[in-house]
Amino acid sequence: MTAATDPGSVIGVRLTTAMGDIEIDIFPDRAPETCGAFLRLVDEEKLTGAAFYRAVRPTNDRGSPPISILQARPSPANEPVLSVPHEPTCLTGLRHGDGAVAIGRNAPGTGSPGHFYICLGNQPALDHGGARFDDGEGAAVFGQVVAGLDVIRAIHALPCEASAPTAYLEGQMLTCPVAIRSARRL
Repeated sequence: MTAATDPGSVIGVRLTTAMGDIEIDIFPDRAPETCGAFLRLVDEEKLTGAAFYRAVRPTNDRGSPPISILQARPSPANEPVLSVPHEPTCLTGLRHGDGAVAIGRNAPGTGSPGHFYICLGNQPALDHGGARFDDGEGAAVFGQVVAGLDVIRAIHALPCEASAPTAYLEGQMLTCPVAIRSARRL
């Protein structure tokens, strides 16, 4: 588990895809802003129709050091405009371990929980103080996959397109994104 010790309160969320279900525990006591925004998206069904669309692998990653993640994004019709304050791993005690669920970001506070990702393997470069972000702030972990990591690995292994909207993303976009058919609290 990514929680350092006691994760505090835990809320379960099930993501249903054509390839199987994924169950996530999120930790609102540790990352209240991110979890609150993510749960709003779940409750408002804005993640229904979202898709896992980006598989970052050491062989196609252009960042440094290379990472291994699977990223989701909402459907254009449900595109959330939420932006949450950055909750760094140094404050939450949550880490980018295998199955960690985190929010994508550029500058701190610019990410939306609709653009979340799941780590495959330990990814300490994404933690506060890690080398992946120039500012050293890292990304914010807010949950942990507790069932369905095999589904995540299977999606991550799907073929990717050579072309992409930007050179940085080339080779990372899944040829056939995997839709999230439903996202529900457990």
